[in-house]
Order: sequence, then C-alpha cells, then structure tokens
Amino acid sequence: MRDVRQTVADIPEAARTAAVAVRLLRKPNPDAPAGEEGRPVRVVPDGDATTVLPAISVFVDLADWNARAEAVGGNSYSMLAGFAAKLGESMGRCGPDGDVTLLIAVNDRTDGDTRANAMSLATARVDPMTVTTDQSGARGVIRQAFKTLRDHPDETLQLLPLTPLVPKGFLKQVADGFIGNGDQPVSCSNLGDLTSDVTRVDGTEAEYIVFRGVDQGTTRQELEDADGQLVLVSSRVGGKVSIGITGYQAGEQNSKARLAELAAKTLAEFDLTGEIDWNG
Repeated sequence: MRDVRQTVADIPEAARTAAVAVRLLRKPNPDAPAGEEGRPVRVVPDGDATTVLPAISVFVDLADWNARAEAVGGNSYSMLAGFAAKLGESMGRCGPDGDVTLLIAVNDRTDGDTRANAMSLATARVDPMTVTTDQSGARGVIRQAFKTLRDHPDETLQLLPLTPLVPKGFLKQVADGFIGNGDQPVSCSNLGDLTSDVTRVDGTEAEYIVFRGVDQGTTRQELEDADGQLVLVSSRVGGKVSIGITGYQAGEQNSKARLAELAAKTLAEFDLTGEIDWNG
C-alpha cells in the first residue's frame, strides 16, 4: 500500500514534468542550424551492434599543469576547458563559427541530497585557436556560462523522472533540442582537488586514479547519428592531473590508439607532456 500511496502522491509532479517536456519540444532552438531536419541519415555496417567506445587516461604532473595555466593566464577550469576544446577541434567538433561547445557539469548536491543526478550543465562556447596561448577569453566565457546557469536554471533536468516511462525517441528529441545538435558538444567534468583518501580504497595508496564517463548499450548507428561523442572527466589528486577521455568520431576508424595519439598531440600544443594509458 505504501508504494500505491507514493505513486498517487507523485502523479501531480509527473504531470508537471510532462508539461515541461511538451513545452521544450515546441520551443524553437535558436542554436539549431538551418535545414538540420533534412540531414541525410548515415547508414553504417553493423549499425545495430553495441559499441564499446574508445577510452584512455591522461596523467600530467600537477606542477607542470599549474605552471602552464599561469603562463597562459588560466586556472584549473580554463585549462581543462582549453584542453577539451583543442581535443574537440582535432576530432572535428567545431561549430560553424569555429568554436567548440562545452557542456560543463556543475555540482548541485547539498547535505542530505540523495538524488542520482544532482547536477546541472553549463554551456560555454570556447575558441580553440587561442586557448594554448591566452585563456583570458575562455575564463570569461566560462564565468558567463556559470552566471547564465544560476540566473536561468536548466529546465531540461526536470525531465529526469520521466526517463523510465517514455520512449527513447521522445527523450532524444528533447536532448537534441536542448544541446542544439549542430554544435557537436564536448562534455567536460572537473572534480577538482580530491583528498588522498580516494587513492586508498584497499588500504594502500594507488599510484594512479582514473575517473571516466560511462555510456552503456550504445550502438554504432546511434553514435554516427549523433556525430560522435567526446567526454572528459578530470581530477587533481596524488600530485597529478588525471583526465579520463572517452571519444568516438563519426566516419572515422576509432580506436584507443588513435584517441591516445590525438591526446598526445593536444598536450604538445600546450607545451605539456604526460603519461597516456589505454590498457584500463
């Protein structure tokens, strides 16, 4: 009976959420490129096969990372954003104006918050041409993105309770409208400084720690239709900057080795070196 009572109590909230979904679908997206509706479908061999996305880890000495950030007028956020934008450029994820759209995860969790997805996404368009030498512009764009998110909270996240209840195609329509899929965005999450406790899961201190975005059950056709995917998750722990990268470029031969090569090229453009691992 408790479950029944809870279900009845949740009906008004579900109705409000459904109303938000309908409104978002009807609202025109100013960022959507003209003529996108007529974009031809790219049919790929074995498109229904589930694909394991190439994933690698990059480790950079924290002192080197900080020194480079200072040299280009950056900070922790802008360095990761700059790296993500530059890597996105190498993987063909620039918009028509040459900028790379970053979806930056922002923590919304408070004390006692048990939500599975206590986060929001700030949208920042970063010029990859300048981030290796001057990050003042990137810092300004990121600050404005955070301000916009505070002033205008993201309505799309209200749809999360509907996820188990509605068809996948419906959710894709909402997601495409939210992202503005002409931009081929790069997802970017900076966990910041972590204590060494997280490196001692079994009681002994680990040499490396990796955080990575995970996407299950994705088919190759879905990845091609979405123009690929690029997700970066970073933390600073144990004297290193750890960057987990998951990436797939539509129309290319994707592999961990290729992704590692692009990551090494991106590090070099920042005058940085690091360890790159793709065995995990």
